[in-house]
Amino acid sequence: MGGIQITQDALTSQIGPSGRYFIALAVFFFAFSTILGNYYYGEANIRYLTRNPVVLFLFRIAVAGMILFGATATLELVWGLVDVAMALMTICNLAALAGLWKCAMKLLEDYRRKKKAGIKSPEFHKSEVPDLPGEIECWD
Repeated sequence: MGGIQITQDALTSQIGPSGRYFIALAVFFFAFSTILGNYYYGEANIRYLTRNPVVLFLFRIAVAGMILFGATATLELVWGLVDVAMALMTICNLAALAGLWKCAMKLLEDYRRKKKAGIKSPEFHKSEVPDLPGEIECWD
């Protein structure tokens, strides 16, 4: 016995048989919302990188396959793969942050300058920070 069963038994011992069903329902909703959230992040990034419908279709097939795999594989294997995936995502995010460091510092300097000048809610205008790369216009 381990994992979810221990949690279900603990709540059942405190509030009765409904504890088992509450935990099962809570875990279901957590898993479902996590899948939806991660799917949305993935699709949004794919749509940003490419408009190729084949890439999006392949992503959807991969997601469905991973859901099926996750539902049938051992808990230890699934958590091990989740750890590896999170490590890879962290490395990608750190690389992106390092690449955006100069831009972020210029924007922070612009923001602080406006706050120091007494502007209560500073707004970004590209013309005020002309050495920013790219075609940035505004952020809402």
